[in-house]
Amino acid sequence: MSSQLGSFEKILRVGEGRRMKRLAEQAAYITLIEPEFRELSDEQLRDKTVEFRQRLENGEALEELLFEAFAAVREARLRESDQRMFDVQLMGGMVWGIGMALLEHSVYDEKLGRIMSRDLADYHVPTNADVLEIVPLFLELEEDSHVDPSGVKGIGEIGITGAAAAIANAVFNATGRRIRSLPITPDKLLL
Repeated sequence: MSSQLGSFEKILRVGEGRRMKRLAEQAAYITLIEPEFRELSDEQLRDKTVEFRQRLENGEALEELLFEAFAAVREARLRESDQRMFDVQLMGGMVWGIGMALLEHSVYDEKLGRIMSRDLADYHVPTNADVLEIVPLFLELEEDSHVDPSGVKGIGEIGITGAAAAIANAVFNATGRRIRSLPITPDKLLL
């Protein structure tokens, strides 16, 4: 059975090498034109939107504009917040992890097994007041081809996973009590 699955998987992956090569070329092109967009003034960068619309109206294919548009949006985001897009995704994941560790709690009806917290009024999620400043740091890592053939990972989920565990370990280091159920609340530390 496993050899059949291996053959089936090979059939499904036909052409994947060409696709991966094309994606790598596209990513390299965006990186190549990044300095060109960095040198634009704010006004010139805003004018790119008008230029892109005109080029579309003149019949240029969206696929031909897509990479320049992505580079323009990425540069605008960087100028607006001094953060690249993936920084913000990771920060959002960390906020979710903080919520998971300290705030989010579903109430269950033990008799029926149903979730009783039906809306966000009863289900607490972190807000700006709950989370101060988060600064994501990135380390250069080796290529990981075990995730998928392209090595692509969702970055928000990475922030979620580590944040709750780091908070639980910090609580343990501060109090000597290991809390093994989330959210970590003061009443669990007193028991």
